[in-house]
Amino acid sequence: MAARRPGAVEPEAQAPAGADAAAAQVAQRRAGGAGLAAAEVAWWLRPEQPAAARRAAVLALWEGADTMPFPAEARFQIEAYIRRHIVGADGFTAEEIAAANARRNEEPYFDPYGLGVGP
Repeated sequence: MAARRPGAVEPEAQAPAGADAAAAQVAQRRAGGAGLAAAEVAWWLRPEQPAAARRAAVLALWEGADTMPFPAEARFQIEAYIRRHIVGADGFTAEEIAAANARRNEEPYFDPYGLGVGP
């Protein structure tokens, strides 16, 4: 039996149920190619998480993309997910986007909705 990483989530706890399962598998494969950990991807795919927690987790992944093997691809995948799933009342506010960019203060800026924002 292989040793598990401390804090790892059981595979059955990672996969979303129902119609989102196939989409989650595709997202995990694509994200893995960008250097995102499957457990991280699974966490932010879980719709039962409060919107603020999902936004914070997704933003943390985006901000951490510099440490991933393919940072541009990772950001692309994260932003695509945001445009599909974190919209409307659950979406990032202008203030959250501005705060993220003020912290970063360098390109690429966090602009998940393609609004041309920056500091």
